[in-house]
Amino acid sequence: MLLKKISGNFISLVIGQVLSGILAFCGGIYLARVLGPILFGKVSFAESILMFFLIFADFGLNTVGIRSIAKEKKKVSEYVSRIVSFKLLLSLISVIALLVFVFFLNKPADTKYVIVLFCLSLFPLAFFFDWVYQGLEEMQYRSIALVIREGLYLLGLVFLVRNVSGFMLVGILFLASRLAASIFLFCLYLKQFGIFKFTWDFKKEVGLLKSAAPLGLGLFCAWVFLYFDMFSISLFTGERGLGLYNAAYRPVLYGMLVCECFYMSIFPPMSLAAKTNKNLLKDLVTYSSQGMFLVWLPVAVFLSFSSSETISLIYGGKFSGAGLVFSILPWSLVILSINTSYAKCLIASGQEYKFSFIVLIRTVVMVVLTLVFIPLMGIVGAALAKVISEAIIFPLYRFMVKNLGLYISFKPLLRIIKYCTAFTLSFVVLKQINCFFSLFVSSLIYLLLIYVFEKKNLRLFMNTFTKNNEICEEGLWELG
Repeated sequence: MLLKKISGNFISLVIGQVLSGILAFCGGIYLARVLGPILFGKVSFAESILMFFLIFADFGLNTVGIRSIAKEKKKVSEYVSRIVSFKLLLSLISVIALLVFVFFLNKPADTKYVIVLFCLSLFPLAFFFDWVYQGLEEMQYRSIALVIREGLYLLGLVFLVRNVSGFMLVGILFLASRLAASIFLFCLYLKQFGIFKFTWDFKKEVGLLKSAAPLGLGLFCAWVFLYFDMFSISLFTGERGLGLYNAAYRPVLYGMLVCECFYMSIFPPMSLAAKTNKNLLKDLVTYSSQGMFLVWLPVAVFLSFSSSETISLIYGGKFSGAGLVFSILPWSLVILSINTSYAKCLIASGQEYKFSFIVLIRTVVMVVLTLVFIPLMGIVGAALAKVISEAIIFPLYRFMVKNLGLYISFKPLLRIIKYCTAFTLSFVVLKQINCFFSLFVSSLIYLLLIYVFEKKNLRLFMNTFTKNNEICEEGLWELG
């Protein structure tokens, strides 16, 4: 059944994403506490540079590969050979460009050293075949690889980076952990599909590049949304400001990754539904966006009222200056949880150019607001720029999805806002007694309201993912 397939993929992704996210988050907390805001800011800067060059090393090829394999599983070896060969060439070009960039970068030698080590991981990441197993809908292998990667990184940090003198080892450990995870997936692929062959056909690769180009542009715009603020903070306020901002941003970023892994689990069925069953596609978009909104809205409310206590609890008193930022950033996650559903719908429907157009608008808004707000308000301005830029594209996504013939009602989201209002009022009143007791009671009230008033929609949610018998009988779905 489709529900069983999606549920299994989602559970595998969530388990892997949650475990790897916990390990990565613990690694970030450990680094922040050991290194302090300044050196932690340098690591954050290296990460933002890596993600920028990773865009050009990938250029949307992973998404093209997922979609292609989901539709033609018999051609796995062909797609892998073509895509990986192309990615290795792009990785080589990216690393050369990086070395030139670092040479002219006006930063201390230790910062440049860490940047280079982080970005050398582009080569092993070309063989990180998580996208292959996403297309095959065998998400458990991706989850295992993520846990291996983050687990080894955390162990290395704990045993080898005991104080600020271990800062220079951070880049080596990062590179080694990525290499180990890529070796795991590459060996698994060889066991299942045989020898990997490098292939190059100029005409085919040009066609592949054309298919991936809109997605590559989308990835660049995604980098701007996720990392341009950190890059700008480093230039305007220095590493200390970046360290404080990244401390507040990391929990939100891991929330975004959990959201993304959910949508990755339903992207293959979305791709098939876009081709065979528009009604099912509409239901997948509707209920997936409602589910994510239902989860992240109360999280944002909680952090808005308890950001200072939470940030000090996680990182210690040295990072108390990140409290206000931590109360603002989660709202970008709330809006993104809905926007991502619409984005996946457009990509699954072959509307990559519309998707790219929307994220390009977000990119321009993000750049302008970031460059204006950071000099005026520092890291708080960067947080506001992120939330505003995500909010601006929400109506654009709805318009584009509606043009596909899919009208997504806004009424269920308004009902969720009402339930969350009860959560907010109870939390604010009870917070004077104890913050976490207040969170527990308010969460119970919120869940009870959803259970009582949304029984029908919960049943519809289940029916959405089980309504595939007719499609399976026609042989259009190869799921379940």
